[in-house]
Amino acid sequence: MLAALLLGTGLAAVVPQAANANANANANANANACTDFCYDGKDPVALGCGNTSTKHAAPIQVSGTTIGIIELRYSSACRTAWGRIQIWKAEWEKGAIPWAYGQVVRNSSRYPANYRCTRLTWSSVTSSYTCYTPMVNDKNLVSFANAELQYYNATGIYAQTAEY
Repeated sequence: MLAALLLGTGLAAVVPQAANANANANANANANACTDFCYDGKDPVALGCGNTSTKHAAPIQVSGTTIGIIELRYSSACRTAWGRIQIWKAEWEKGAIPWAYGQVVRNSSRYPANYRCTRLTWSSVTSSYTCYTPMVNDKNLVSFANAELQYYNATGIYAQTAEY
């Protein structure tokens, strides 16, 4: 923790060092409390699982031009995976894409699951239009992410990550 002097008052205030420490603690506590498939369909950020790494990514291409990316994201603390789709600003704002989705798929014949996101919104963090899917439990299982969209009149524009 950091101590900060409040100007002109002579009082000191305690300020948390980093929000990430709290998020990591929440994710670890949640992971310990969660068993089996309790994270399926849940929001990774709301449950503290969002501090993550991208395991695989694939470009979304139209006629050889990359217009976005689909990512398979993973939380080692929560043992979950989810997808994030990003569409570059210029492509989205010129109205070339009337619909798009990102999806995560747990590739298991015994425990299949898939979740989509369809409402892409502007993200100043990624400088793209983006959305992320709910999570799937990925402990001892494999998952992948995919995206599909319409580009002008061309339907079936598709990209898929490798499995993790």
